[in-house]
Amino acid sequence: GIKMIIGLLPMAGNSAGVLEWASRCLHNLVFSYEDDNHEHAILSQNIESIEEVGGIAALVEAMSDHISEYDAMLWSIKLLWRMFGGDTSSIATRRLTVMRRAVIIRKLVHAGFVGVGQKILERHKSGELQLLTAALMAVVILGSGKESNIIKFAVLNETMSRCVPVLIQGMSQLPDDRDMQAAGCTFLAALSTVGGDMPEFLLENEAMDAISSAMIKFEDDTTIVEAGAWGLWKLSAGWKSSDTAYHLENSTIVQALGVLGGLVIKHDEEQFHKSLNGFAVNVCGR
Repeated sequence: GIKMIIGLLPMAGNSAGVLEWASRCLHNLVFSYEDDNHEHAILSQNIESIEEVGGIAALVEAMSDHISEYDAMLWSIKLLWRMFGGDTSSIATRRLTVMRRAVIIRKLVHAGFVGVGQKILERHKSGELQLLTAALMAVVILGSGKESNIIKFAVLNETMSRCVPVLIQGMSQLPDDRDMQAAGCTFLAALSTVGGDMPEFLLENEAMDAISSAMIKFEDDTTIVEAGAWGLWKLSAGWKSSDTAYHLENSTIVQALGVLGGLVIKHDEEQFHKSLNGFAVNVCGR
């Protein structure tokens, strides 16, 4: 049955309905409401079957023909998350799970998912689809492993030069949209680790201010504050080690320090202490 459904994807070029139907069907085959070993064994077998018949490449190619179709894109992205065996209800859980899925990440890279994801983010500027897409792109970037040269240099810079301004603008225009802020923080935090000219590019586009503002607005949102704290720390590290003397506004530094300090006081967790200390050392050490 799985092979037959995958075989229909090349026909989806003329119909977004075919893509949505196929994605929904495949998603149901790799989704479980039960937490037992037998159920998970079946799901793992189904995931492997989708991989073996070229399902990932076929899905990404079909997605590229229907970027504007929200429902088709949403179910396709949900299916890709399920291919990792992750839970789309928790980004923190997904992050830990998908880092072990190097094979899936490699296939997504080769299938051109980063470019398709960029187009989705440009087209759909809020809501669940944007959040899941930005988070999945972040995971692909962070977990690229041996594919890092492909992603970080050949594809990433060109793609992100268009994605970053769109996301930051969306965060500014929709400050009360939790999904928008979570998508932005998750994505920007991932990019902050890339190195090269990326940290400076992010700072020039006011990524640090965008992250800090989101963390202030949604201080109780685990996804936003965890990704944000990490992103602020890594951006400051990139700024400190940069060969160019990019000017960082004092107001930006003060706001970020205040946000991180507030997290330490409120939550007193090790990860926030590390982010605050790292950020302080970086901004004071240049």
